[in-house]
Amino acid sequence: MKRAAVLRWLETASLSLADMREASVLRRGLDAISATFSGKKAAVNTVLRKREVLNHLLELAVEEKVLTSNPLHEVKWTAPKTTEAVDPMYTSMPGSDACWTIGSANGRRC
Repeated sequence: MKRAAVLRWLETASLSLADMREASVLRRGLDAISATFSGKKAAVNTVLRKREVLNHLLELAVEEKVLTSNPLHEVKWTAPKTTEAVDPMYTSMPGSDACWTIGSANGRRC
């Protein structure tokens, strides 16, 4: 009984594949995966991974002859830029606190 209710909800809450042919719908979807539920910018790797999943789903629709081509290839959209921040885990500066803390936790010193 629960499964049927969930499937009904999915049918009403989901877009049809026919809607995915419209660039505006795809662009809205791409913008949505670029943000977290709280509205903040999503991490670049997260956005790229989610876009890849969307691309694979649309490629499957092409393979199954539901769509004639992947409409994602026709949408001009720029992925968010990577941040310029450096992860201290990969920073190797002798004498720096970050290097000493991480290095000593691993039994190594910079």
